[in-house]
Amino acid sequence: MKLNILVMLLLTFFTSNAIYTQNKNACQKVVELTIDAINMQSTTELKKQLSPQFRIAGQEGEIAIMVLDQLIPQLNEKVESHSQTSVHTVTEGLEVKYLIEYSGMGAKEATFLFNSSNQLLHLELFEMEVKKMCNASSINPPTTQSIVEIPFKLVGNLIVVQVELNGQMQDFLLDSGSPLVILNSRYVEDESSGKTTLSNSQGVNGNISGMNITSIESMDFHGLTMPKQEMITMDMTHIEDEIGRDIYGIIGYDMLKNHDILYNYEAKTITLIDPANSKQFISENWSAHLIEIVAIEWNDHIPVVKVQIGNNDFELGIDCGAESNLLDVMHWNNVEAQLKNVRSDTLNGADNNPIEITVGDIKETLIGRLSFLEMPSIFSDISHLNDAYGLSVDGLLGYPMLSVHPTLISVDRSELLILHKR
Repeated sequence: MKLNILVMLLLTFFTSNAIYTQNKNACQKVVELTIDAINMQSTTELKKQLSPQFRIAGQEGEIAIMVLDQLIPQLNEKVESHSQTSVHTVTEGLEVKYLIEYSGMGAKEATFLFNSSNQLLHLELFEMEVKKMCNASSINPPTTQSIVEIPFKLVGNLIVVQVELNGQMQDFLLDSGSPLVILNSRYVEDESSGKTTLSNSQGVNGNISGMNITSIESMDFHGLTMPKQEMITMDMTHIEDEIGRDIYGIIGYDMLKNHDILYNYEAKTITLIDPANSKQFISENWSAHLIEIVAIEWNDHIPVVKVQIGNNDFELGIDCGAESNLLDVMHWNNVEAQLKNVRSDTLNGADNNPIEITVGDIKETLIGRLSFLEMPSIFSDISHLNDAYGLSVDGLLGYPMLSVHPTLISVDRSELLILHKR
């Protein structure tokens, strides 16, 4: 009996030790990716190692990834050295602590927590405070309207709509690629000081993230209303500088998700339709047009359609906030023969980090049986986009496609309806 117990104890010891060693090696690589992310001011590779339940600064999931994307570039630090100080198992997985020596703010203790799949579950680079959003968005649909037509202005290739925020009409960008409604922190006032605040996310050397949480009294987007609640804010100064006008925020997918959406760039309107009324709406308003119906699949909050370029098929997400079409640079060799007017350019993303890109006009893109000619497309690494939202798309279709014909995205039927003249 004693021998059996001893054997079981030895088996338990060696099995646990093997798992620990495997975790330690895999997790060490993630730590090194984190150090690289800080030094290179880029989260692209690190985000491939995150758990879907990733947490940082009191936030989880999509919001945590947004915090990470804001935090790392804005640290503006270099890691001079890092050394492990402790490793032990906890209820959620393996917890590893490091002492990280930064070039500017000195030595800080960091905590890495890994789940059983060696994914980074929680990251704490140093002591910081980010206010936590306590409640999710609560959106009230129009009480009487099943069809809401919303006028918009086109600024460059971006849609600008009017939104009533706290009783005042303001300009917002419409961006179906953003999962959430986000406010511009530039216009969020600190009631105690009467001054504009960019962020209350504090690190040891001051503001480190352009994100914050604030409360609104009300928001009304043409009958779609949000009562008093907390919302995410973000510094959008660089977006305003690029388009040359004040923008108070972004209307994202969570405000649109319960509607079929018709984009009509010629009339400069979007129409939000109760899915139960879509067929009748099309019949009554678009009977003079031919309708090309193409199946779509929902990839998180992004509708994805199959397109053909040359002899190759691609799965592209549809995003009204994309000023140009976008293809992953990994597909360059497959479409190079289909390009004209190839040129270099610089692209600024939401994180205000400029990157060098290649732009070319694709001679022909087939969507269903319809041909779209000479659509400008950006070629860039989109792994960060796929990683951030759990997507698996080859790129995005934006303004160059949506502006050619009136286009309806049907939520209930998972269809793309392209309304073109006979």
